[in-house]
Amino acid sequence: MDHRVKKQIFILTGFILITGLFSFLVYLVVHNPANCFDGIQNQDEVGVDCGDVCEKQCELKPEDIKVIFTKVIPTLPQKYNMILKFSNPNATYGVKSVDYVVKFFNESRVIADHTGSFYILPNDTKTVILNALDMELEPDNVSVTIENIEWIKLQNYQTAPQIVVKNQFYHELVNQTAFSEIKGVTVNRSDFDFDKIDVNILLFDSNKEIIDGTFTEVRTLFSGEEREFIANWFYLVQNPASVEIEADTNVFESDNFMKRYGSPEKFQEL
Repeated sequence: MDHRVKKQIFILTGFILITGLFSFLVYLVVHNPANCFDGIQNQDEVGVDCGDVCEKQCELKPEDIKVIFTKVIPTLPQKYNMILKFSNPNATYGVKSVDYVVKFFNESRVIADHTGSFYILPNDTKTVILNALDMELEPDNVSVTIENIEWIKLQNYQTAPQIVVKNQFYHELVNQTAFSEIKGVTVNRSDFDFDKIDVNILLFDSNKEIIDGTFTEVRTLFSGEEREFIANWFYLVQNPASVEIEADTNVFESDNFMKRYGSPEKFQEL
């Protein structure tokens, strides 16, 4: 084989190799197979490079807190109570603190507003009771907005601390400053000691409609301990057909855990 033929074969071989390499690179760019490190949500991934076929678990954004109930209740002249209920649909995210703003309207005009905050556990509802709101006109509409949510993710969360209420008794008073009162006993059946227990009390008529509500608190409730609470009404209240009492505590607030046993970190490990 002469030198000219060898040179032609060498050039042709080089051309084929270069063309093949270029074609392969183009193929990789155009037909890059989906994987768990490509920065693209594909191949049935729940998020970008996470979930389903990928080993990495997705950090999903929690769903918004929802307003599920509102009711304004006139009590005295130009005085009103309000009952609000919120829902947290998230199974692993609780809220250490969230702000809310209530605006009260009369004929589309804002006549008053109120701001506050609350906490709420995963997969839970939260009742907020506002008492003795001053308004010259009776509101015919309200709006509630949620702001500044401080999410807390709980690992292996199953249930809230077991704080129950027993021996509840509502009755009207005679020859007293207050019109009526309710008594009950809170029982801490959890393994933790708490500095403050929030107690919400709702009164219902025979149609299961809320007719009024109030709140109180129990301070320093140790694990296994029982403690009585009393709340009063200082105005005429329709005699309730039933009473509902909710007792809960802010497990996300470190100052709420007594030093003897528990801490928010230990609770969140349950």
